[in-house]
This record gives sequence, structure tokens and C-alpha cells, in this order.
Amino acid sequence: MQKMLDALTVGQLLQFRLKANPSKRDKKSHKTVELWRMEEQQQWLARQAVKHGFAVHTVDWIPNTKIYGRKPNQKDPIRIACVLMQGVLEITNRELFIKALCEGIGRGRAYGCGLLSIAKLT
Repeated sequence: MQKMLDALTVGQLLQFRLKANPSKRDKKSHKTVELWRMEEQQQWLARQAVKHGFAVHTVDWIPNTKIYGRKPNQKDPIRIACVLMQGVLEITNRELFIKALCEGIGRGRAYGCGLLSIAKLT
């Protein structure tokens, strides 16, 4: 894996796939709110891209099923809305991008969201 990480460079174009939970924290209730509208999801991805060292060139959106879970000692279930995003990205900050590859992006990582996968552009 280290060879693959060492080969990543700023300006490199890659295919990507990201299973994500586009969401935000509501300022009044402090609850996590799912982003359903395409425009909101696009803005979410743009913010994540800047934060994690890449720029999105193209993206396709594939709705995914919800994930359900439960926290210990809580009565209400956790519902996580997932979206599969795939397209082409460009690395703008190598260190931030590698960190995103290793740690994931956004919320819901404990439930399988946030995994950023990459492949050579074909």
C-alpha cells in the first residue's frame, strides 16, 4: 500500500468512489440532519473536497439504502442515509488526500460510510 501512496502527486487525476452520509449539524437542535436535495449534497461534497485535498471534476450520484443501528443505552435507532458517489477527482493537497484515504470522509464512518476508493483513470 505504501508504494501506491508514494505514487500520488498533486495534479494527478483519479477515478473515485465514495459511499457517504451527506449531513450537517443543525445549529438550533444540535442534531445531525441528512441532506436530501442534490444541490445540498453537491455543496457538501465540494466542502469535503477542499477540506480533504482534492477537487471533483465529474461525479455521478447513486442513491443507496439507509443503514440502521443503535447506540448502547439509547432507545431510538440511528438512521443513516447513504449515497454512492463516483467520478473523477484531482489531488490538490497530497498530505490531506492521503489522510482522507486512510481515515475516511464525513460522518457515519462507524457504519461503513466515508470510504474513499481510488483507481487509475482509464
